[in-house]
Formats: sequence, structure tokens, C-alpha cells
Amino acid sequence: MAIEGERERCLGAGMDDYLAKPVRPVDLFAKLQQWLGGEPAPVPAPAPAQPASRMGEQLDAFIGELKEIQTAREDIDALLQIVLESTPPVMLRLAESIQRREEQPACFAAHSLKGSFATIGLSDLSKVVASVEVDCKDRLWQKAEDEMATVKRLFGEVQELITARIGLPVAAD
Repeated sequence: MAIEGERERCLGAGMDDYLAKPVRPVDLFAKLQQWLGGEPAPVPAPAPAQPASRMGEQLDAFIGELKEIQTAREDIDALLQIVLESTPPVMLRLAESIQRREEQPACFAAHSLKGSFATIGLSDLSKVVASVEVDCKDRLWQKAEDEMATVKRLFGEVQELITARIGLPVAAD
């Protein structure tokens, strides 16, 4: 849920439109249809939320939502490719900022990752990164470093799942 008045402030500042975070796939798709033209697809009723505890289940649920709103496979794969390409540099910035004990860059990178993971339905990963963000704000650097091991492990699982789905060769570490 957006902060009250935030939409109006953004539109008043010159933005063309506004979507509150966390962005749901159905809302994003509807907004894209609105701005890109074409007949908007009917927006399905949201499925009852069931907390998924594994990356595969969460990624499958997100992909399922996109399929429900008739998103083309190529578009889903392109989105997943963007996740594969854009996430590692931000994770590296976060790890390096934690190592150097730099609060602001660490918090910014963690916040960015947290939102990205939440947007694509990876709630378990988003929650771990949220914890890292709090640790950075509180300057609990060792705890943040320890939790980064979990973030890396979970994202490694996501990378493997996405790579298998879109047919890319698995990168060696």
C-alpha cells in the first residue's frame, strides 16, 4: 500500500503515471496495456495467497500469474533474463559495501534487491534481503555478512531455475 498522498505528489511532480510497490504482475500488465495501447486483457481475480517456502514454488507462482494474464512466453523469458543479468551486479555492490562497512550504499543495494525480489514473487529471498537491510542500518556488519550467504544460496537456486527454464547454459563459478 502506498503512502497516502504519494500518488498525487508523484503525478504533481510530472510523472505520467504511478504504481505502488510491491508491484503485482496483474497491475503492471494492465498499466503497460494502458500506455502501450491495444485491448486490455481482462484482469483475473487474484488467487488465494499461499505462502511458498521454496524458490521454485515462488517463481512458478509468479510465472503462473503472468500466464493467467496471457503474457507471452517470450516476454516472460525476457523478464527472467533481465533478472539474471541485473541482479548479480547489485548483489556484488551489496556484498562489497558490507565488507567496507558503508552503510548508505549497502542499504541502497539491499533495498533495491528486496523490492526486485518481492516484485517477482520471491518472498523468501526478499525477506532475507530485508533482514540484511536492517542489519546494515543498524551497522550489524557480521550479521549482514552471515545473512548474505543465505541470499547468495537462494539466488543461486533462482539462477538455476531461470536458466533451466529459458534454456541458457549454466554458468560455472
